[in-house]
Amino acid sequence: MRGVVLVSIGHGGSGGTRTSLLVSFDGGAARELVSREELNAGLGAKIEYQAGFRAVVTESRAGQSITVDLSSRKADYLRLGIYDASGKLLKPVAGLVDGYGVFVPVRLPDGAEVFEGRQLVSGAHHADGLAVLASTWTLKDGHLQLQGVRVLPLGPGGGAHDPVDENGDGIGEALIGEQPIAGAAHVDRLGTVESRWQVSGDRLILQSVRIQPNRIPTGS
Repeated sequence: MRGVVLVSIGHGGSGGTRTSLLVSFDGGAARELVSREELNAGLGAKIEYQAGFRAVVTESRAGQSITVDLSSRKADYLRLGIYDASGKLLKPVAGLVDGYGVFVPVRLPDGAEVFEGRQLVSGAHHADGLAVLASTWTLKDGHLQLQGVRVLPLGPGGGAHDPVDENGDGIGEALIGEQPIAGAAHVDRLGTVESRWQVSGDRLILQSVRIQPNRIPTGS
């Protein structure tokens, strides 16, 4: 899109979300092509925890849903009092859908220009990633048109991810995740777990994991 610039401003913090502006400089004057509210609205999702250490994530626009196996996080859920040892759900979990962690323009192999968005869906707490909402949008008459949605399940303790274009077609096939490791308090950061995932259809496949220790003491 000639004369159009996507400005993206990160918010910082554990969510890694950002606010974007789509600006045209046609005619020498800057104007926003899409309202900021619409551009950054993203998708919603319903998160339903069920007995047996599982959760169902349902995207609100297309109605796509996946079931996430939570059994690998059993110890954390027992500690939080969400489940008992038999898998009985003891209290509801509202969950959280972040705004865009990624919103980028891409050019498809057929030459079409679209925007790709990624939003993290979390469960009991922000680091308890359940899924990524992957959306594709086009721009028409000053509005975003949703073209496609994928709900991608995350592995154990999944965190927020960014797409990496590995074959040069303008589409992110690999996802990179970073999850903080905390000690006695949340601000007592000990290190970071860095993970790399491959997108395969509607699944994420773990490719590699690396633990990076925090060499700088932190505190409140």
